[in-house]
Amino acid sequence: MPNAPEVDADVEILDDAPPIGAEDLARGRAVLTDWGPRLAAQAESTTFTGLNGTWVGFGVLQGVQTIRATPGLEARLRRMPAEVYDISTFDDLEPGALALQVVSRDLADARVGQSRARVPLSLSELATNHRRRLVKMCEWEAIGDASFEAFVTDVKRGRGIVDTINDLARLAPALRKRRAAFEKNRLYRADDAEVAERLAGELGRALIANLSPEAQALRSLQLKLNTLLDRAWRHTQRAIALLRADEPDLLPTTLRAQTQAVRG
Repeated sequence: MPNAPEVDADVEILDDAPPIGAEDLARGRAVLTDWGPRLAAQAESTTFTGLNGTWVGFGVLQGVQTIRATPGLEARLRRMPAEVYDISTFDDLEPGALALQVVSRDLADARVGQSRARVPLSLSELATNHRRRLVKMCEWEAIGDASFEAFVTDVKRGRGIVDTINDLARLAPALRKRRAAFEKNRLYRADDAEVAERLAGELGRALIANLSPEAQALRSLQLKLNTLLDRAWRHTQRAIALLRADEPDLLPTTLRAQTQAVRG
């Protein structure tokens, strides 16, 4: 029986990633050493969240900087009751983000000499067509919404299979968040978000299966850090929302840009 048709996929994902300084690289490696037992016990995410951990880490770092630059916000977070918000969650964000950036860089280095992978053509076409329809749908919904328009513009920059994986992983939560609006769009299908996550996962796993054992171990570590950071970031956002309920002007920007960088 002939093999199913396949397509080449460029698995380099850091061509336009933000730079990481030598000091941050050293700090990130120290975190990986300190967090070794913790990460060993950490489960990987059950939802495929894309391949580019460097940008995720960068987004979290930007969010932490915004919190610290907002007068009084970090102090208020630290005064919240532990049963409402565990401040160790906030303290994990910066070191975890640095560690994620380091792992993502190491993962790219582990792919030297292995810059091409093969994935099923039929799967690639399904994912590409699904992404194309979602982007077209989002373009309509972004009219008049500057924040969402910026997100859609960023997604449209995607090229190749790796970007398709990352974009589908980012589009899924955006679809859920705006479901009521999307339901009025004739292109919308009720399972669009679930299909986006499924296709991102299948295509991502097809790529990862081609990686060396060293790269697969790094990818596992990347997923664990993604899981940890996602939970910590969501918890911190909820705490800020509680504070803003009492003090509406505390954080006028609501970390919108950083949230999109992390969650899409």
